[in-house]
Amino acid sequence: MRRAAGVTVVALLLALSPVAGWLVATMPRLLLLAVPLWFVLGLAATAGGRRVWERGNPRGLTGLAWALGAFGFWMIPRSVDAVASSALVAGLMAASLFAAGALLAASWRRVPFVIRGALGIQGAAMTIALGFAIATQIQQNQATGLQGLRQDELVRVLDEVNQRAAKLDSQVRELEAQRDSLASGADSAARAATQAQRRVDQLGVLAGTLPASGPGIKLTIADPSATMKSPLLLDILQELRDAGAEVVQVGGVRVVAGTYFSDVGGTITADGEALARPFVFLAIGDSKTLASAMRIPGGIVDTARRQNGSATVEESTSIAITATRTPKTPRYAVPVPEPTAAPGQ
Repeated sequence: MRRAAGVTVVALLLALSPVAGWLVATMPRLLLLAVPLWFVLGLAATAGGRRVWERGNPRGLTGLAWALGAFGFWMIPRSVDAVASSALVAGLMAASLFAAGALLAASWRRVPFVIRGALGIQGAAMTIALGFAIATQIQQNQATGLQGLRQDELVRVLDEVNQRAAKLDSQVRELEAQRDSLASGADSAARAATQAQRRVDQLGVLAGTLPASGPGIKLTIADPSATMKSPLLLDILQELRDAGAEVVQVGGVRVVAGTYFSDVGGTITADGEALARPFVFLAIGDSKTLASAMRIPGGIVDTARRQNGSATVEESTSIAITATRTPKTPRYAVPVPEPTAAPGQ
């Protein structure tokens, strides 16, 4: 009895710890670590006990059927996807597999010897086959690119490509309009000066030397267990850029081309400046597109949830980014001089 209570307490503590999220963060961990772990904990809680499930369990077959059914259900691809995207489903998986292990341990003594042997051989063969299949799948995913992606991942890639194409089309139309305006000849000097000043302002916003405002989103990443690392913030920044964010600020740091994240003890820094939890991203761009990119299946909101945190997206018609950077003089790079026309040309 004490052993069962002790194992149950260990299982509960494990389920509530950050380790539980880590176990289901990737498919190999889920299938090779999480599923067997909860099943074995259930076995350990009941194995060796005096109580044997007899009533309604002829020859232990009822308990055996329940155990194998639960184990097989969580091997189904759709079940695996649900566990990876929902903490609630991950908790249900842990509880059901723990119960399945306990039922099997309580029924094992009544299972005929022949069935035990057959199950042992089949279990060993399935374990070897599963490991081989997962290793092969990982290699195929690395080698085949888009062919190895799941549906939600393909949707995410397609959405990013469409956003990039729309942004490039908009830039092309804007540059063509500028070209036509300058080529018209009317007030060309004044227009050229206006375009030059506009370009200076644009470059100042992009380089982080000028404040900026406009529509966008406020993304708040809560990390109550302080387990998130710098790669997650880098992923968030990349997702925002892919979704068309023109200006980004994280905490009090203005994000520029050379921005980097690093882990210093339990603190995450951006360009050497410590970021306080919760992490707050301000991004200027199309608010609907940015918010959708954060919420798509397998995106930032799902990723934060899998890491025992949460992500809140707030759309706004006016996001003010006030953090700026002081421009640095390049040590090695120099501008390329404009080509000059040869005499007579």
